[in-house]
Amino acid sequence: MSIAKIGLTKNELKKVISRQLCIMFFLPIVIALLHSIIAFIALQKLVSFSIVMDSVYLLTFFISTSYVLFYRSLALPSLSL
Repeated sequence: MSIAKIGLTKNELKKVISRQLCIMFFLPIVIALLHSIIAFIALQKLVSFSIVMDSVYLLTFFISTSYVLFYRSLALPSLSL
């Protein structure tokens, strides 16, 4: 790899790749979460019952499942460094 030629060790390279994957993967999730919060506030004003806890459970499940499946199980072990 060309990055290794400029003096990065394997551990440093893994840290750089992990940071980049975090930014590329979790930034869209954070933006979607902010969008969902605004949408849920607007939706809450339209209905007479509370949807807050159901929304929190759903988002927590989605984010934790996405983290486990993508970041840990698929991305890091497939890197051949």
